[in-house]
Amino acid sequence: DLVDFLVVVGSVLALVPPLEIIVVLKHRRPSAVATTVVLVVVVLAVVLLVVIFFAVVFVVIILLSIVFVAILVVVVYTAVGTVPSLNGSGEGGDRKGQRKESGN
Repeated sequence: DLVDFLVVVGSVLALVPPLEIIVVLKHRRPSAVATTVVLVVVVLAVVLLVVIFFAVVFVVIILLSIVFVAILVVVVYTAVGTVPSLNGSGEGGDRKGQRKESGN
């Protein structure tokens, strides 16, 4: 009987919001054991949903931060990597340095 009751409660929990379940149980007036079992199942379901939600949010935040850091690293690497190569190939940095020395 308990297994069948738990299966029914689980299927109803999957289909009906917990508040409607509590209202229906109040109208039927079952035994205290049934109400406590249903309340425990409802609380566990809510806790599991909250934990799963926060776990998904945490994973998404970690993935977004990793992607953001990767983009920053690529941007900084390309900026730092291209500027010295341009100065070294075009010798613009040396000319600017000579102009600064002559200006001073």
